[in-house]
Amino acid sequence: MVRKMLAGVLVVVGALLSGGCKDDKPAHAAAVPTTAVPISSADLKPDGSLTDGGVSKIAAQSAAPHVTVVFSRVPVSDRALPQIAKFPNVKRIDAAGGRITAAGAEKFKQTNPDVDVAR
Repeated sequence: MVRKMLAGVLVVVGALLSGGCKDDKPAHAAAVPTTAVPISSADLKPDGSLTDGGVSKIAAQSAAPHVTVVFSRVPVSDRALPQIAKFPNVKRIDAAGGRITAAGAEKFKQTNPDVDVAR
């Protein structure tokens, strides 16, 4: 019984070592470096839109090929989305704990389909 179990383990290990179990990404595909832009409460107006300083933070990093705007537990609202849409290299908005609505995210995605909005 132990020999059969060991034989099964060796088959699995052999498959892994020989490349028998591969993920969907080609071996030559490199990860795209992401530039994170952290936005704090100080970068927001009371209505949840970005202040000029918040927009400037994104603008300063907007030349990077893949930008993620991070609102960590910041009360960002739908009003900030059109401000962010001006930056084509923003590929993700991480607004967990914010006030972005499902309707606001959906409307934003209609004109910015390549941007992932995590709310």
